[in-house]
Amino acid sequence: MKTRKLFLLAFVIFILHSTLFQFLRIYGIMPNISLIFIVVFSAIFPEKEGLILAVMLGAFQDIFLSMTLGINLLIYVPIAFVIHALEDSLFKDNFLTPVAFLGVSTIFYYLAYFSFMYFLDGNVVFKPYLIVGFKEMVYNIAVGVFVYSKFLKREYGFSLR
Repeated sequence: MKTRKLFLLAFVIFILHSTLFQFLRIYGIMPNISLIFIVVFSAIFPEKEGLILAVMLGAFQDIFLSMTLGINLLIYVPIAFVIHALEDSLFKDNFLTPVAFLGVSTIFYYLAYFSFMYFLDGNVVFKPYLIVGFKEMVYNIAVGVFVYSKFLKREYGFSLR
């Protein structure tokens, strides 16, 4: 996929994440669409689309939404890099692949984000945020498996089993 298309996709994902998906909250929990697309693109596409998308989405979120510049970028890029490094040895049509990657990525995102915020600000209480992170993990998995299966079908022509 060309960089221009990835930039446009990242911009659309960012706009949807910051506007429309605010209305799709269930009990105050919203899926992290940016993380979902980073995991999906890193796992499915053989080139570095996931890393490029991680850099763009992290930069967009840091510039426009974050109080501290660079945190989302520092979290999204390692997630995309690790998944991309494991991409050759994945069973892409296995149902557990997106479930495991989305679950671990969401927990890593929350732990890293609040660790950074703790060291930068100092007054972060972890327990309520980890509960929210667990609920978001379930929501990310539900939405992410659907997105993963659609991209898998489009890219390779087969579905999850």
